[in-house]
Amino acid sequence: MDATPKIPEIAERIRALREMCGFTVEKMAEATGVTAEEFARLETGSEDFGFTFLYKCADKLGVDIIEIITGRDPKLSGFSL
Repeated sequence: MDATPKIPEIAERIRALREMCGFTVEKMAEATGVTAEEFARLETGSEDFGFTFLYKCADKLGVDIIEIITGRDPKLSGFSL
């Protein structure tokens, strides 16, 4: 089984989160530093996206970038003081 996240799956998560948050394509484009047309293409999964784009999406959508990439909430496995 291939554990590598697929671009269309990540794009779908971005679209779903955007819609759940009530943001327009234009608002997300502004937040991520791309044009509305470019954001729309990225959100369809027809283009690959860079880390900075994903980071800015996560920041605007109020989620951890891991959630966008994997679809899972990040879990703390341990810590030390």
